[in-house]
Amino acid sequence: MKNLIVILFLAIAAPSFAADSLDTKLVQKFTIDFPKAENVKWYDNNGNMEVYYTHEGITCHIWYDAKGNVAKSIRYYTEKDLNPFVKARIQKAYAGKRIAGVTETMKAEHMYYVVSLEDETSWTIVKSDATATELSVFNEMLK
Repeated sequence: MKNLIVILFLAIAAPSFAADSLDTKLVQKFTIDFPKAENVKWYDNNGNMEVYYTHEGITCHIWYDAKGNVAKSIRYYTEKDLNPFVKARIQKAYAGKRIAGVTETMKAEHMYYVVSLEDETSWTIVKSDATATELSVFNEMLK
């Protein structure tokens, strides 16, 4: 009877031990990969881990799948951190508008930018592929 209770307990508790071990390993790996990360906050989203942090002044968000692999990352920054090639193409296509902010999204399949542009009267949100060869207006708003 004692053996049955022990086996039953282990069967029920094993998944939680595995999850704790994954979380610990993931946090350790993150700490090694990003030793200068600041304001680190971890969240468990139904078994998938997410981390928000700041790295060299850039706000970042990484989603991990249940196996601890990076599923998606987003970085939020200003014009000064935008890839110069992409920046030049956007400035040429939208002359007279200032880059107000950038959201860089990366998934396994692709990377893209959402760039907020402004002038004196309006905001224009532009979506760009990784090389700015495909630019499209995502949204326009008057101030």
